[in-house]
Amino acid sequence: MTGVWNYLTRNDTPKRIDKPPADPDLIKVAGEFEAYEPNATYAKLKLPPTMNCPPYPQIKPDNFPPIQPLDPPLRAIIDSMWKRAEPAKAATRSSITVGLRGQAAPIGPAPKQEALYHPHVNPLTQFNDDPHAFARDWGYTNTIERTNAVTFRGDSRPPNWVISKDMGFFPPNAREDDFYLYGVVFGKFKDYMKRRYDRDISMADYVSALSGTAPSAEAKTVLVNYMMWRKICEGEAFHLGRMVADEALKGYISTSRALPMSVYFATGRATKPSGWVYVTQVKGGFIVPTLKNYWGTHEQEIANWGPIRAADIVGFQKVALSGDGLSPIYIRPTFRKTEPKAFRKVFDTLSHKPPSALN
Repeated sequence: MTGVWNYLTRNDTPKRIDKPPADPDLIKVAGEFEAYEPNATYAKLKLPPTMNCPPYPQIKPDNFPPIQPLDPPLRAIIDSMWKRAEPAKAATRSSITVGLRGQAAPIGPAPKQEALYHPHVNPLTQFNDDPHAFARDWGYTNTIERTNAVTFRGDSRPPNWVISKDMGFFPPNAREDDFYLYGVVFGKFKDYMKRRYDRDISMADYVSALSGTAPSAEAKTVLVNYMMWRKICEGEAFHLGRMVADEALKGYISTSRALPMSVYFATGRATKPSGWVYVTQVKGGFIVPTLKNYWGTHEQEIANWGPIRAADIVGFQKVALSGDGLSPIYIRPTFRKTEPKAFRKVFDTLSHKPPSALN
């Protein structure tokens, strides 16, 4: 599909396209969606993709199910909170070493390399203003407002991939694909080992750790450290503040109320010529605080715990780096019928109606 759709109609009623142009990026899913012409009235008012756009109102559905309480295991994590358990650097240590190279533990001064103290560091991100390795503010999650909402998410992958192949959006901690494991995760683990132990990890040893094989002493050390590091990351998967700082290995899917923000991420942080903005149903999501609060973001974010399944992706549009629509607006007919008010707000938002006029 080439070119930008420039419609001249001033009709305020969403106009369906009976025969939308064929697009190989959505041939597998096109039959599930209706196509609509964007309202050209607002085309010249579009905002560029940006991280700093005016506030957009939340699109609230009328017929979503009531917000359900958090699962007991998640509630237990929040209520128990993490306790700092690492020893003080100056703590008195015994001179007895245990399990030195598989031999009986000798009594006497510990070898220099065994006596080194390596204080814990944050598993994923080096915070300049937070010296704590482990999150201590789990109780703050209890104050975060939860909501039902219709939101937007930018992604470079087309509908054939997201909806038909991947069956939705899945959080980082559920990803096991090679691109993520050998790209993002390796980089995070390598950075952690450097910050904590000043040790450089090779890709070969990392691959051995992933496969569970450890042909050398160095690889065995990497395997043990990798398993411990993943457990630490797993323990913080639900922490919303740490997710805001670094999404890697967290259990949330990020969505936004703001269209320019979604276009920004759809186009690879405004580095690619085009991408896709998806319309998502978020049920019981977390309204991430703004940066003026204890912690937060300015992305107008509503975070969904766990995956957003394909059935909850109720619309999409291909967009250009400029913000222009490169395709019709596609909407599931079931969403249009069950949520007519939300459908209209989605249509107006994707047509670039100013956020101040969307209420």
